[in-house]
Amino acid sequence: MNPFINLAVACRLCEDAPCVAACPRDGLEQSQETGVISVDEEKCDGCGWCIEACDYGAIQIHPETRVVYVCNLCDGEPKCVEWCPEEALDFTMKDILAQKARVTVVKKLFQEALKATT
Repeated sequence: MNPFINLAVACRLCEDAPCVAACPRDGLEQSQETGVISVDEEKCDGCGWCIEACDYGAIQIHPETRVVYVCNLCDGEPKCVEWCPEEALDFTMKDILAQKARVTVVKKLFQEALKATT
């Protein structure tokens, strides 16, 4: 049995990611294009400041290497989504998620307006 449970928690790709700012050794970097956080294993000393700074628990420390790791979204095609046996996972970008939320709100407003006129 594995001595630790590996719980998949996806990075939320925060703007101005607090984990990056918290690293005293500049061991984390956030891509300007994708928002994905990458770890420079040569700079990371496993201090854990980035772990404390992450409100979502998306950064973990590897029990053997003592270096932090964070989901890198598998270059935009997350394998967890592809291989989930229950098809319970979905990969959606922030702008698409925001658009879906707007459509849901507009539909709800139309339904309420129709109820008010009948």
